[in-house]
Amino acid sequence: MKNNSWIWIVSIALLGSVLYIQSLGFEYSLDDGIYAKSNRVTVKGLDNWTELFHYGSMNFIEISPTNTGIYRPFTLLTFALENELIGEFDPAISHSVNLVLYFALLLVLGVFLVSLAEKKKLPPLFPFLVLLLFAVHPLHVEVVASAKSRDTLLSALFSFGAILIWWRNQGRMKPWLWGIILGLYFISLISKEESVPMIAFVGLLAYFFLGQKPLQAAASTLPFVGVAAVYLIIRGMVLDSAKTVYDSYINSIMYLADGSERLATNFYIYLQYIKLLVFPHPLSWDYSFSQLTVQNFSNPIVWLSMGFFGGLIYLAFRGFKDRNLLSFGLIFYFATFSIFANLIPSLTIGSNLGERFMFVPSLAFAFVVVLLLFRLGEKIKLQNNKVLPIVILVPVLLGFTWKTVDRTQVWESNFTITRADVTSAPNSWRTHTFYAEELRQIASNMKKTDADSARILYEESRKEYEIMFGILGKDMPVSQYLSTYAEVLINLGDSVQAVSVLEENIRKNPKAFYALFQLGRFAFDRGDFDEAESYYLKALQSDSPNMGPLYRNLGLTYSRKTERDKAIVALEKSLEYWDDPQIRNALGFLYSELGQAEKAAQYLSPENAGSPEEVAFVQAVLKLSLIHI
Repeated sequence: MKNNSWIWIVSIALLGSVLYIQSLGFEYSLDDGIYAKSNRVTVKGLDNWTELFHYGSMNFIEISPTNTGIYRPFTLLTFALENELIGEFDPAISHSVNLVLYFALLLVLGVFLVSLAEKKKLPPLFPFLVLLLFAVHPLHVEVVASAKSRDTLLSALFSFGAILIWWRNQGRMKPWLWGIILGLYFISLISKEESVPMIAFVGLLAYFFLGQKPLQAAASTLPFVGVAAVYLIIRGMVLDSAKTVYDSYINSIMYLADGSERLATNFYIYLQYIKLLVFPHPLSWDYSFSQLTVQNFSNPIVWLSMGFFGGLIYLAFRGFKDRNLLSFGLIFYFATFSIFANLIPSLTIGSNLGERFMFVPSLAFAFVVVLLLFRLGEKIKLQNNKVLPIVILVPVLLGFTWKTVDRTQVWESNFTITRADVTSAPNSWRTHTFYAEELRQIASNMKKTDADSARILYEESRKEYEIMFGILGKDMPVSQYLSTYAEVLINLGDSVQAVSVLEENIRKNPKAFYALFQLGRFAFDRGDFDEAESYYLKALQSDSPNMGPLYRNLGLTYSRKTERDKAIVALEKSLEYWDDPQIRNALGFLYSELGQAEKAAQYLSPENAGSPEEVAFVQAVLKLSLIHI
């Protein structure tokens, strides 16, 4: 490869990486925590790193861990190593790693594209335009700007790296080289499973560029097939097969579609991907129900999509025998997209559409676009075949570059990305929910110092929750958000609506702690101590109860019922979880009333024990309104 080729490759790789330089100042956002700060293993550095290989990668998250879904131990290992070296997770370091990985991937792809172009005697400008179009494409923002999407970068880097070594050593392959190649490919698989279809890329290279016959090309893939088979066996042994909450229409509308509707919906979504590749606006981190809905064959867009993809399949098939590079690019796209295509029910992924899913397929897109532009230039017999591709692509590249920089900005934090995407995906239940949650949390942190501003945020949060409930309808399968919605209503002083929402939460989930706790508090405040007791006792059996405040409120309830023995037991249990001076004083007073002076002395401070001021204070404590959480 010529020196000036290296200059072009490095320059494009630098440009592609520099577009994301602002991400170095970003926080962790959205799903970043499942690999970093909210992961119970990676937060300990390398202390328990082997555990990452023994369980599914969702088994280590703090909220609703599950040993199903994904197996990406190498990606998690890189986060654990990062934490070990730095001492604690730092989002700037995590984002820096992504930039380095993207830069390295662009270098690998550049070398690959130049080599392929030389093999087929394509115009020297061809590989650089393909690489440039890939490097600046706005659909990559989610992958590069999200720390969690390191899994996609690692998978792509190691799979393309392995195949590049295989490609450049044809005819002189040695056992140790095979060890490196297959080792790198295995690492790509345990980084993220989406590199499985890269096996097809090997076969395509063997057939279209090395001139092998179809059976020979298929045989060339066998070492990679063997590695993938080993990975899938290990994955099957590690992961549980049980269904999870992700198997729901709120994540993929395919769970609502059947038969012809499934086919129609798939074709509708496939065309949305093409639209985003050609015109990447608006962009969103989420396309959940009902941003995309179940389709049928009465929708003309479905027929348009079927005609469009039918045409692409025809072109791919027609050019296959002649080893036409257009056929190569189209099959490359179909192969790398296939893992996300929801082809059959058993392969349904937990997402309607994801911009990150286009990361590798967008390379095939760039290849096909640049190839067609050069061929069109030849067709119309331009004197210089560079003119047409440059004239058409320059404004596209400038527009894509601007869009990439602009879109990257919204990934600064959870607040910025959720605020932006309630506009770009206004019908998604998840964008509204996450924005409502961000507003609620910010308001909760602000209410003690700036009550007026906090109220404005609570009002906005309430509006977003109500939009979300309107999208999901009465049978919403995410009842946990009823609790947080009720919290917003409580802070706005709307107790009537709050009680109604809490009761609905209990109907959907009888073991919802927050709902039981707050209903107990409302019953206490209106003087119905028997009902308050009932709710608190149920709360003791709820999911993840907060024992300190719960036993405190239960003890105060028993005190109001003049059941001092029960009050003492509950308040002493509260102290096991939460050392509250007021509860100690209350216990001292209760023991004094029961004539147990020695026990009272254990809780009452010596200097004030028995004084009129102390007695008055403790009596006030026992009449306090219950604690809020």
